[in-house]
Amino acid sequence: MCPKLPLRTFRFELAYDGSQFSGWARQPGKRTVQGVLEAALDQALPEMRRIVVGGRTDRGVHATGQVFSFTARTDCPPDYLAQLIEAEAPGEIVVHRAGLAPRWFHAQYSAVARSYVYLHPQLRTRRSVALAARAHDMLQELVGHTDFHAFARDTPKNKSTVRHLIKATARPEGRAIRFDFTASGFLRRQVRVLVASALREAAAESPTDALLRLALARARAETAAPAEPGHLCLSRVHYGPSPQG
Repeated sequence: MCPKLPLRTFRFELAYDGSQFSGWARQPGKRTVQGVLEAALDQALPEMRRIVVGGRTDRGVHATGQVFSFTARTDCPPDYLAQLIEAEAPGEIVVHRAGLAPRWFHAQYSAVARSYVYLHPQLRTRRSVALAARAHDMLQELVGHTDFHAFARDTPKNKSTVRHLIKATARPEGRAIRFDFTASGFLRRQVRVLVASALREAAAESPTDALLRLALARARAETAAPAEPGHLCLSRVHYGPSPQG
């Protein structure tokens, strides 16, 4: 076991296969990313405080650029802790970076934006290309500070549902339509509902402001059911200056 030392802040960037986990957050009786990470770190840091994350992911959602941090009184090398993590979930969690951060760093509160990618399976046809173009135009209407209440699910009462949407694009990519979103933060299932609603309205050849109208109506029953989680990936947590589109 490593000896205690002055409190230090550790920062890790990792990728994981969300199909192997019941989401990020620790849940009794379920295998989650947080639970696996804390079990691995507990081998060297039994008195470690719980880890904090840049962006929580739901069941089945993947990550290629997730960030988590924690503080601990230890001189354990970050690379050693990364080895413990990968040994706990071989092939399911990969640590891209492991290191120390300034004492004030907090994976959640220091983040200025998050980026997600959704690859919606779609045969590459003229119709799918047109579908992507219409969906893209509709999403542009939501860029900026928008109330996404209609596109969220299971949000706490009396909490703001306004988020700053920095980027929202749709384009054909191989046998899929690729959606890219960057925002100051995302509500529960927001990206998946946006994708499903954009495709539904694009297929119906609705007006360009169709998604904006749904946002203004704030009626969740009028938006589409969330798209499947298995095609969604948290690609990056941003720190420092806010990204520009």
